Amino acid sequence: MKKDKFDIKKNKLLKISAIIYIFGFIIGIIFACIYKEKYSYDLLNYNQHIFDKLKIIEIDKKNFLYYIIVDKLKTYIIFWFICFTFLGIPNIIYQILKMGFNTGFMLSLISIQYGFKGFVFMIFSQFPHCIIYLPIILIMLYKGFSISKSFNIDGKYNSSTRVNIIKSNLTIIFILFLFIIIGCYLEAYVGYYITKSLVLWF
Repeated sequence: MKKDKFDIKKNKLLKISAIIYIFGFIIGIIFACIYKEKYSYDLLNYNQHIFDKLKIIEIDKKNFLYYIIVDKLKTYIIFWFICFTFLGIPNIIYQILKMGFNTGFMLSLISIQYGFKGFVFMIFSQFPHCIIYLPIILIMLYKGFSISKSFNIDGKYNSSTRVNIIKSNLTIIFILFLFIIIGCYLEAYVGYYITKSLVLWF
């Protein structure tokens, strides 16, 4: 019975998250279409500058990896810190909406600017690291929601209960941390090579 209730809550949470993401995605597409004249010229110049550099310059992979790791871990730590506060659930909703908006906006703007080639570039430049990042993001959102709900909605406010909740989630937080490092390596080395190869297409 408890498992059935858990499955129902989990499916409901996934549906709500999907709706929020799709809403953000659609808004992103609308904004891209409205402001395409404003951003397309700047995007073209910026991308051309980046593409030209990628074609002729070989970046320092170690520095690139260090930058990615610092950026990802900073976001990761801030996310969990906020989940342990009353801002946890609002932040999760914002993050889902932001991801949907950014995806819709950039995918539309690149596609408008470069057509099918832009669409292909946006999709394949995210491989193979997105295979690692996507499950991490989904697990983070789900666990983050559960933790924040326990802290702020279910009434588990006493300090000992909070400590137990944190302890019970430390293992999954650490495992996700390790997978983020793996994803960073894939992005810095394999992902960079794929992106550089795609740039030659333009």
